[in-house]
Order: sequence, then structure tokens, then C-alpha cells
Amino acid sequence: MSTQQIILTIFITLFLNITPATATLIDRGSGLIYDTDMNITWLQDANYAKTSGYDADGVMTWFEAVNYADNLVYAGYNDWRLPATLQPDPTCSNQDTGWGISWGLGCKGGELGHLYYIELLNPAGGPLVNTGPFINMFLVTDWTETDVIRGDPNDAWCFGVDIGGQGACPKNTYGRAWAVRNGDSHPVAEPNTLLLLASGLACLVAWKRKQKRNLDNL
Repeated sequence: MSTQQIILTIFITLFLNITPATATLIDRGSGLIYDTDMNITWLQDANYAKTSGYDADGVMTWFEAVNYADNLVYAGYNDWRLPATLQPDPTCSNQDTGWGISWGLGCKGGELGHLYYIELLNPAGGPLVNTGPFINMFLVTDWTETDVIRGDPNDAWCFGVDIGGQGACPKNTYGRAWAVRNGDSHPVAEPNTLLLLASGLACLVAWKRKQKRNLDNL
């Protein structure tokens, strides 16, 4: 092995030792955050419903939240949804089935709970101290797409990021609609962008051909 190869091997070894083996939250750009643990993509803006002008404050009933997520088109994708919750979630310290009775703490099985506890490392019972790469992740309750199987059929599971608690909320009360979609998501180029790129490439090819003809005529 040459000296250069030895130096390169040492450099790679040191780099691997100081670099995390995996990154659970990856910023894909254009407001897309990929969660490698759950294989889902979050909107970076937790309150995009307000930011986009869809809703005055981004807080809506469960029915409105489901409709918003189902019809959202963002970064070229139209298959957004609300986060999912395990039913029941065996990771909880208790399992709430009624509004205002109690909140299950430490619920890590659902997508919001996993994000809050495992990836952002926030404490059970609050407060929300780490929002990671996300913006507008306020101390509010987020809806999930999951109905409560036990208890009142008019309830759906919700997750309070103020305390890291999971509970059953009446669907006609108000919470935030934080959209998520399955899989790894990269920004999809708009048709106009692709057209400009193609035009640029065509111009470059034409210029190179003209340059070649000029050289041939010398």
C-alpha cells in the first residue's frame, strides 16, 4: 500500500468515527424534512395551514384538518395526510380515552410521539425545548388521522406538544393540522423550471456546434 493510500485510509477511518452513523431528520430543502426512522416526510412548517393562508390561525376541527391534508399539494406532491397514531399504543404510561381526563405520557409509537421523544428528545410532561429543523412548532395540540377505537366514536387521537401528551380529543374541537406523507420526498421541479433547463441545454449544444464549425473552418 502506498503512502497516499495509507493517509486516505486513516482519513476515512477518522471521518467515520466522528460522523454519526445515521441522521434521523434530513432537510431535503423546499420545506421538506425526511424522517429516516419512520420513513415519512414532514412539512418543515408545522403551521403551514396558516403560513399559506389556508386558515387564519392554522387551528381547525378534526374534520377540517383531514380535509386540508387530503387536498394539500406541496412541492409537487398531493398525497399528504395527518400523522398516524398506534391504537392502542403500548409505549404509553397510560391510555387516555376521554377528553380532559388524562394525557398518556411517553407515547412513542405514533408518528408525532416518535418525533417528539425519540428524534427531538423532549421530556415527558414538557416543556417543548427542542424543535429541531422545524418552524412554527408552537405549544398546541396536533391532530392525528387515527380514530379512537375504544370510547367515544366522535373522538380522534391528538398529541399535545406542550407536554408530550397523547389523548382522545372530540373531533369538533380545535387543533393544528401538521401534514406528513409516506416515504422520502425531494422537491419536484415545476414544468417551467424543466422547460428553462431544457432550453438552456439546447442553447449550450447549439453554441458548442457553432464553435466546432468555426474551428473546422480555420
